[in-house]
Amino acid sequence: MSSKLSPKKQVLALLEQCLETGVRGRVQGIIKQAIADIDGRSDDVGGYDQAESDINEPDYPGLIFKVGRHKKRWLYRYTPSGARSTKQQTLGHYPQMSRNEAIQAWERCRVELGQAQPSFTLGDAIADFMDEYARHHRANPRRDQELLLRHLEPFAQLAPEQFGRQQALLVMEGITRGAGERLALFKQFFDYGRGIPDLGQALWLPENLANPFEGVELSRSKPLPLPTMKQLAHYDTFLRQHRCGESLLLQLQLTNLGSSSFWRQLKWEQVDWPQQRVQFEQGWLPLSTVNAQRLKQWQTTSLDSVWVFPSPSDPNRVMSASSPRNFIRKTCSNDKDLMSLTSPRVEQALFEWLCQQEEYPLELPQKSSVGQLSQTQIETLKQALNIWSKMLHMI
Repeated sequence: MSSKLSPKKQVLALLEQCLETGVRGRVQGIIKQAIADIDGRSDDVGGYDQAESDINEPDYPGLIFKVGRHKKRWLYRYTPSGARSTKQQTLGHYPQMSRNEAIQAWERCRVELGQAQPSFTLGDAIADFMDEYARHHRANPRRDQELLLRHLEPFAQLAPEQFGRQQALLVMEGITRGAGERLALFKQFFDYGRGIPDLGQALWLPENLANPFEGVELSRSKPLPLPTMKQLAHYDTFLRQHRCGESLLLQLQLTNLGSSSFWRQLKWEQVDWPQQRVQFEQGWLPLSTVNAQRLKQWQTTSLDSVWVFPSPSDPNRVMSASSPRNFIRKTCSNDKDLMSLTSPRVEQALFEWLCQQEEYPLELPQKSSVGQLSQTQIETLKQALNIWSKMLHMI
């Protein structure tokens, strides 16, 4: 007496028979993927491990599992608004990035590219916190705004509820100084958004949603070591090979002090060409000779805008905070050394080197002190920056 196979097993049996015919190439990949999907093994094994051709994810438009000769990777293929041709962006390599992780990266990428723009963003939330709460109840709202923009603006286009524990840990990982102060500010910022009593009734986050910074512990281990001169020289060479606003902005941060946020929001009216310096807080920050030349050349070729680094799509707006990070991710995703160079570590490496120079006038060039340098100190700092740039070229 024979038992009848279930519909699922019948389909699997038929697909296995198809494979036994010796079919190869794209059709073989499709059949194997179908078997993996039906058998519940579609995330990281089965069809993905054995795929011999590209796999499109029908439920996630534009997400593609790309099968190359030697490597497999996840791609996001999209058509920018108003454009006729498609572009693609590597999200990660398989098996280091699983299917679930690829889907999460696909979702973040769609938001960053404005294809799933939330109506209320984290950037809007920062503005709301500053206007409605910090300016009235915080001791130093100007510094609060600087810290929020510096550390959270890379995620400014996300909806507030999309900023979770993973993003919070990523933010704190890059902070080596004043971590306690910043953590307390971030906690209060998200508590305000949840409408916590005594902090206002913002409610741009669900009350039952956990504060992403709650329970985050400050690292007691040593911070990541600063980049070596060899790594920084490699980074400098990489940036000089590109001719775009993002590469110039990152070059200025590498060779001329100042955070990427400061350079990104610089206006042409802040540049003093005769003195080769830029307005910085209440004072001036010198430009090295080569960076003054780079800025002058950039001015002749860039868009007509008040911003030194305007948005490519709208000259009246400043470049988005995520653009430099996206530039690095798109152009050197396979270079582990470059991908590990976070902005705070690059900035701190130059600070530390300057502090080791006997003729340098300050113990540590913090922002508050750099903006108060005398003219003699500015000239001394300019000479030191010129030496730093030459060293990077010589290594």
